Amino acid sequence: MIKKMIFLTILCALFVGAFLLISGKRIGFKTVGTAEFAQLLDNDATVQLVDVRSPMEYSEGHLPGAVLIDVKDCSFLSKARSQLSTERPVAVYCRSGLRSSIAAAMLVRVGYNVVSLKGGIKAWQAAGCPTTKNGCPNPPSAQHSTKDDATISETMPLGTDDA
Repeated sequence: MIKKMIFLTILCALFVGAFLLISGKRIGFKTVGTAEFAQLLDNDATVQLVDVRSPMEYSEGHLPGAVLIDVKDCSFLSKARSQLSTERPVAVYCRSGLRSSIAAAMLVRVGYNVVSLKGGIKAWQAAGCPTTKNGCPNPPSAQHSTKDDATISETMPLGTDDA
C-alpha cells in the first residue's frame, strides 16, 4: 500500500514537472540551454544564481557563486524572499531541470524575473562548464517581497524529485 502511494506521488510529480517544462514560457519564466545560461551569468553581474537542490547535492558540487535554497524545503519561498531581491534577475538550476522549473514557477508567481537552466547541472557539466565545492550556500539577506507564501505552497508540489 505504501509503495503504491509513493509510486502515485512520484507519477503525479512527474506529470506536474513535465507540464511546467512544456509551459514554462506561459508561466512567465524562460528555460535556456547551457550556452545562454553561461552568457547570462557572464554578462549580467546583477543575476542572483540559485541552486534549488538539496544541501547534500549542493555539497557534492555546484555552480560557482550559487546560493542554496532547496525547493523541497517547506520554507522555500520565505528563504527566497530573505535572500533574493525582486529587483534583480534570478537564475535557477537543479540536477536535471525539473525542480528548477518548479522553483521558477513559484518565484515568478511572487514577483521574480527567473531563468531556468535546461538540463540542470548535468547538462552544465556535460558542456564542460565549471563547478565548485567551495562557497557559502546562503548569503546575507537581500530585499524582501510582500506576496503570500501560502498561495504558492498550496498550488505547487514541493515533494517532487528529478529523475
